[in-house]
Amino acid sequence: NTDGRLWLRNARHPLLEHLFRQDPPDRRRKVVPIDVRLGIGFNLLVITGPNTGGKTVTLKTTGLLCLMAQCGMHVPAGEGSQVPA
Repeated sequence: NTDGRLWLRNARHPLLEHLFRQDPPDRRRKVVPIDVRLGIGFNLLVITGPNTGGKTVTLKTTGLLCLMAQCGMHVPAGEGSQVPA
């Protein structure tokens, strides 16, 4: 969109998803999807939490998916997700 709104629904980091699929079936881990919204109702986002809580992965996933969308690539996120142009 051109309004600067970001809304990722059930977004997953593509590299984590790829790596976790290679685990043996009996020990397969699942990627936990994230929801990120910015510019819809508020313009500031504060991410807090304990160590190994997923803050860095959330920020990296958000940046990577925005870049993927701008390059015209498929974005591993739920229907209705929006990224700024």
